[in-house]
Amino acid sequence: MDLFSQILDEDTKESKKTEPEVIVNYRYIKEQIFKFTKNSKSNPFYNKNVVFTEKLRDSKYKEFQIIGNLGGWGDDKELTIDTDYLIISDVIISEIIENENHPLLNELNEKFNVISKTEKKRIRNYKYKNIQIISEEVFLNHIMCRCNEINDTVNKKIIDSLK
Repeated sequence: MDLFSQILDEDTKESKKTEPEVIVNYRYIKEQIFKFTKNSKSNPFYNKNVVFTEKLRDSKYKEFQIIGNLGGWGDDKELTIDTDYLIISDVIISEIIENENHPLLNELNEKFNVISKTEKKRIRNYKYKNIQIISEEVFLNHIMCRCNEINDTVNKKIIDSLK
């Protein structure tokens, strides 16, 4: 599942440009973003760029290490078109629930939408169509289930130290 769930093709490129912007708010996050793979043995982070937000449970380097152990690249810099996953900390999720105008939501809305000079309105930025956004809790739960399924004691110890 990609962010926009539609891919541009040559025949419909013009009509896709006029689609409304993606509005990232808590409702969008709750309904769309926290869906994650049910197969706990899978490793969706292999060879992927993963960006973490601030305010993680403990040292960000522990979660970076988990991603590294799974063959991916953890980072805490800003989103780029090469970012495959954005993991939002549980603290920021709580802040978003309390504040509909959270700076992260504004940043995501700016990234995921661009101003079309020809149409004079905001449209979807298809450069970010493949990014998946999950919460820190969903990420850690997925990794813990995977650890239990394949007996991964290394990542399990790291997760236990985070809880």
